[in-house]
Amino acid sequence: MLFRSTDGYTRAPTGAVDTRSIQLGGQSFTKGIYQWSSPCYSAARSAITLNGAKGDVFIFQMPTLTTGAQSVVNLVGGVTADTVYWVLASTLKLGSQSNFVGNGLVGCTHFSVPRLL
Repeated sequence: MLFRSTDGYTRAPTGAVDTRSIQLGGQSFTKGIYQWSSPCYSAARSAITLNGAKGDVFIFQMPTLTTGAQSVVNLVGGVTADTVYWVLASTLKLGSQSNFVGNGLVGCTHFSVPRLL
């Protein structure tokens, strides 16, 4: 699959743009393009579930994403990490022991990854 780094920025969302800061943990998403204009987060020990089939594409566009400790991204029904795109304007901060999967696209200016033992 050919996917240029600019594609994630130029593709229009499949639904309405959400302007609230949103807790993604505890939510389930199907294939599509999702966009938020406010920061997003996933609380500690929460799960973001991506439900679909092999080849389904998920694009998440947001200014920042912060995951809490031990939060996870679950891939269900054949979804694979190579078709998941996180398009961030500035910051991705991963909590300790987070299980974060997918591709971060160009445009991020800061990545914070927990120290590994």
